[in-house]
Amino acid sequence: MVALSERDIDIVYDALLERGLTHQGLQEDMIDHACCMIEERMAEGISFETGLKQTLQVFSASRLQEIQEATEYLLTAKQRTMKKAMGITGIIASVLVIGGVILKTNHWPGANISIILGLVLAGLVAVPLMASIDLSTAKSRLIKATTILGYGAATILIIAALFRIMHWPGFTVLYYSGLFLLVGCFLPLYT
Repeated sequence: MVALSERDIDIVYDALLERGLTHQGLQEDMIDHACCMIEERMAEGISFETGLKQTLQVFSASRLQEIQEATEYLLTAKQRTMKKAMGITGIIASVLVIGGVILKTNHWPGANISIILGLVLAGLVAVPLMASIDLSTAKSRLIKATTILGYGAATILIIAALFRIMHWPGFTVLYYSGLFLLVGCFLPLYT
């Protein structure tokens, strides 16, 4: 099989960029695929220029855009699902807590269970989902540590609020632990 020279590969690279290939993760694969197609045509006796022309007909600008959009969609599918789950969980938790507060204010039944479910859902489901979304986009170790400390403090403080509202023992330990994480660890790293 005929191998392309570095100059030929640069020509293919430039041609694909001109046609709109912008997705960083996809560039190397698409260029490799195009070079393999050209090499196959050259092995059949076709010149580089003709092979390039035929290959570029396959990689039209609209087709490249379609491939890039499909790739981006597939790469972000999990994150979109997590964001939807986080949003729905946050809304349900908010409605439960607000409803529980209204019920508790009026001394109606169902207040305690509503507040418990809402705060547990917020603290143990919604906040960790937000943390995992932020951690997936964090680049450095410092940002990851800051994210973990911040969301960890938020989780502990939400559970501490639950303990306070329900008059359960252990509020003081949870509250000061969460406050220490927030003020003593998270804020110095964040600023």
